[in-house]
Amino acid sequence: MEEAIVGIMVDVSGSMRDTYRMHDSSDAKVERSHAIITTIINIVKREASRHNRREFVFTCAFGLEAEEVPPVGDILPLLECLSQRRRENAYQPLIRLARRHDVAHAERWIRDSLTENEALILEQFLRDNRALTLQMLNLIPGSSKTFVVGGVVDGAGYVPFVGGFFNRVLKQKEQSLVKNSDAYRRAKEIIKEKMPNLLTLKPIPVQKASEILDDLLAIGPDASAKTAHDQIRKTLDPIKPYIFGGTPMCKALQDVQNVFDSCSQHRKVLFILSDGQSTDGDPRDIVKSYGFRSLSVTIVTCYLTVDYLYNPKQLLYEPDDSWADDDGRRALFDMSSSMKNSHTPISYLVDHGWELPLSGESRLFVQANSLEVVDEFCRIVVSHINQPCDALLDIIEKVPLADYIDHIKNQFEPAEQERGTCYANAIAAAFHLAMHRIVGRFGGYPSFESIRLVIIAQYGIYGANTERVLNEVCNEYRLRFCKTDERGARKAINERRALVARFSLYKEQWDKFHAFYQTTRQGILHKSDLQGSYTGRKVRHAVVLTGCDPDSLTFMNSWGTHFADGGFFRVEDENVLDEMEFFDIYWKEDDLTLSEREAYKREAVRRSKELADKFPSLEDLHCMCPKCGKRSPVSSFRGDVLNALCPKCYSTFKPTSNDLLSALYSKKHQ
Repeated sequence: MEEAIVGIMVDVSGSMRDTYRMHDSSDAKVERSHAIITTIINIVKREASRHNRREFVFTCAFGLEAEEVPPVGDILPLLECLSQRRRENAYQPLIRLARRHDVAHAERWIRDSLTENEALILEQFLRDNRALTLQMLNLIPGSSKTFVVGGVVDGAGYVPFVGGFFNRVLKQKEQSLVKNSDAYRRAKEIIKEKMPNLLTLKPIPVQKASEILDDLLAIGPDASAKTAHDQIRKTLDPIKPYIFGGTPMCKALQDVQNVFDSCSQHRKVLFILSDGQSTDGDPRDIVKSYGFRSLSVTIVTCYLTVDYLYNPKQLLYEPDDSWADDDGRRALFDMSSSMKNSHTPISYLVDHGWELPLSGESRLFVQANSLEVVDEFCRIVVSHINQPCDALLDIIEKVPLADYIDHIKNQFEPAEQERGTCYANAIAAAFHLAMHRIVGRFGGYPSFESIRLVIIAQYGIYGANTERVLNEVCNEYRLRFCKTDERGARKAINERRALVARFSLYKEQWDKFHAFYQTTRQGILHKSDLQGSYTGRKVRHAVVLTGCDPDSLTFMNSWGTHFADGGFFRVEDENVLDEMEFFDIYWKEDDLTLSEREAYKREAVRRSKELADKFPSLEDLHCMCPKCGKRSPVSSFRGDVLNALCPKCYSTFKPTSNDLLSALYSKKHQ
């Protein structure tokens, strides 16, 4: 496994006090700060499940606010330190330390002078430093105060107990004396001096981080969602005195940059959870700087909001027009990395009902108003970034388009057409690839060349109407087709299907077309490159659409590998080439034979085993029942990979999500 480092940057500023709904199925309200712990847990536990001993993780909380803490720091060590109060009285560790040094009288002073958090933190800084411990303990007076009848004697004289008002005065005076004492001042100095070192961002092995969280939460495997929620709240409560400050996102990003810069790991991922409202400048300037960009960090951002969202499970490539430049959403969107829709994390989100942009790429940015969305997004995307594109191939019918292209390149190069046979080349390529998506196809898989020769024998070498040929030939191969526009074509590419395309150009335009790709083989052809006044007859040509991105469409030509980029060329959009038409080649389940459906089932079991073995933590995810529309943990479904039983409505259905299939396979073979 490759070396990796994952940073989790969480906003703990004042805006995180706002509440929002915990889950779609619950009316519980939680602070947005609750998402801090939940997100850290989800990312760390998922990464730990990969059992990669060369993977490290660090957390960066920004928005800390207290006299003794810096505004940016690693929140895990602080949580680990303060969590001791769950096991015993918070004062006991420091009292034990004082007793070991024969300063038993310090107990009264410790309890009266320090808060529980101060006692825990001070003990952490003193326990391994004998000289500093003795210095601190020697400053504690032998008796912090001596009580007498009717009052108390201290260095300022006698103060009587007379009525509630005077008791309040006495209490205030006692607090003032404590805070002005040498012992208390030194305690605060030690905490302030040592706290930055405790909170310095330090990558630790992900397995160690997972163990820390397990120890912090102590949530059993059978704990209910409410129990887990309550335990997370209790874990978060002790650090609340140190959070809800400003939003120094720029300072946080600079610290994170220094961590990544000092690490040698190849895979670098940063997850940012915030409302995007920085108080120390524009964080986009840090991310856009040469120093940050040179680190090749993949940035995933999550915008937390209390607002209603029409469809939070939606990825974007372009920002919403309604977002102002200083909108927190826009800042987080601009900082996020982009990824091709065919890449594993993005295609995995599709299985969970997420919508993708038709640009062919998505920004790793999400808006969330519930923990469920944050949970699903970070679990899927962060864990599978930089995985090979075929690491989690969708079962059977969803072969990635990247494989299509590799298959084209490896098994049959863009062929040299004979005279007017481009239509046959394009149709044969699309047919061949569509049929390869049928497992155990009855009659086998006709080769590209055999399909091509059959079509040429029937329609000739002097050209033919592509749409007419499709109409007459599709049935022979149990395939279907439909005409579509660029929008529909991009949608088909998102669903991993290649398309036949045809267009027309005048002779002079063809000359410019050839000249362009001779000089700029990997360039993008624009409409202006073909502009002019032309007369005469247009000549049609057929190609295969194999890919798209925000800037272009990619086609496979039939003029051999010497043309353009190894036989492939790119144009800006459907308007560049005249009379452009797209034909989507596909099949439906009704078109499959009984043997093919059985082969599909067998392959589904095999691929489910592969996923379950490779990613055992898939059972942590949630899936939606298509009958009742409710989501449940995949581990709660019953049945097998061919017939699942919903734990909510008890309806049965055919599972299609990789997560659910893997979980069901694991259950069946335990």
